[in-house]
Amino acid sequence: FQSPEKLSEEDKSDSPFFCRDCHELCRGGCSGPSPTQCKSCQGPFLASTSECVRNCPDDTFLSGQRCIQCHSECLGGCTGPAPSDCLACRNYLAPIFSQTSRPLSPSTTTPTVSLPISTVQEDASGDNSWEPSTGSPIPNPAHEVTATCVSTCPLNMFP
Repeated sequence: FQSPEKLSEEDKSDSPFFCRDCHELCRGGCSGPSPTQCKSCQGPFLASTSECVRNCPDDTFLSGQRCIQCHSECLGGCTGPAPSDCLACRNYLAPIFSQTSRPLSPSTTTPTVSLPISTVQEDASGDNSWEPSTGSPIPNPAHEVTATCVSTCPLNMFP
């Protein structure tokens, strides 16, 4: 047996009898040298692999100390788990149907679509107007305008 001073760095790393440091992102101990072998993390960790990381990757969002995978329709990051939380869409962006928009015609019983503010028009009374090309109601701009990422466009919509 050699004294510790006489061991080379290579001998130290291969020796089962030599105590080595945990990964720098570990807190409270570890079972090996990898950031996946920490008992807890200094900062965030990937929920999918329990790996300690400095920052959450672009395709995840921070929730508490966990980096959680964004929705599969998100591209380039997100702020939460829903497809409406995406920073950009992998495929298409579709308006979310609003249950609060009121129909303009007694025959209209389905919810109207929330469209971007730039497409909203009001008539002189301040009510919603009809989009002449489609016959669809355009919602009142007072209603929340939201959209979500989708893999295919909804029925009666096209890319």
